[in-house]
Amino acid sequence: MSDATRVHNLPIHMGVPDPVLWGLSDDQVLKLGAGLVTAACIVRLGVLPFVLRGGLAALAVLAAIACALVRIEWLLIVGRYWARPRTLVWASRPAEHPWRRAAAGTGPTSFRSADAVIRHLRVTWLEPTESVA
Repeated sequence: MSDATRVHNLPIHMGVPDPVLWGLSDDQVLKLGAGLVTAACIVRLGVLPFVLRGGLAALAVLAAIACALVRIEWLLIVGRYWARPRTLVWASRPAEHPWRRAAAGTGPTSFRSADAVIRHLRVTWLEPTESVA
């Protein structure tokens, strides 16, 4: 097979954005550009003192970098982690709870105590059938 007739399939169905500049996608470059323009506008304000302008411009650049590089899914995962309690405590359900009553009433045989329900299951194995080939 010659090089002129060789066919290559390009994977265009993956939904991965193409890198545009410095390995960043077009959305990320746009967000960084908007942050830099905002910082430049803040620096050009002559009304505020230079130290305050520099601090606000640095804050705008850092916010643009964070918006460009941090994904929303990561923030949701971190928020979910921070919302969970740090100590998980196991306790048996009270006797009047419907799930405990349902668990106690099912099964071939069961042992009832004040604190726990232990179910005994009977397992039977079927003999393998021989297939005729």
